[in-house]
Amino acid sequence: MNEISRKGFFAVLGGGLALMLMKPLRVFGAEPAKKKALAVPLSTLPELATPGGGTIVKLKDIPVMLIRVDEKTVVAYKPVCTHDKCAVQYNATDKNIVCPCHQAKFDLTGKPIMGPPTIPLESYKAIIRDDKVLVVM
Repeated sequence: MNEISRKGFFAVLGGGLALMLMKPLRVFGAEPAKKKALAVPLSTLPELATPGGGTIVKLKDIPVMLIRVDEKTVVAYKPVCTHDKCAVQYNATDKNIVCPCHQAKFDLTGKPIMGPPTIPLESYKAIIRDDKVLVVM
């Protein structure tokens, strides 16, 4: 029977851990989900024609809140409050996102600024390119 020294055991254990950390974790052989950029023509989103506008669109049957911050910047959020899962709405007048359930408010970075939520809104990467809004989901 071959015995392994304590030093040898930890060398093998350390090597195994290093290999696990170098490769993505695969659960039951599943590949990591690939994210795709979905394009929406700005011409179909009149609410985003000028900075300060916002709307909710469905992308892959998933509602996404889009807000045009300035000429070159758009932000995208899951329109669901992180506190009690109520639907949130964009308030263009105050330039914030409001949850009607508990009068919670989020700023345009998705960070909670008033009310019970402590977790920011779930966000998606979004950019304006070639007269289209691209959202990575």
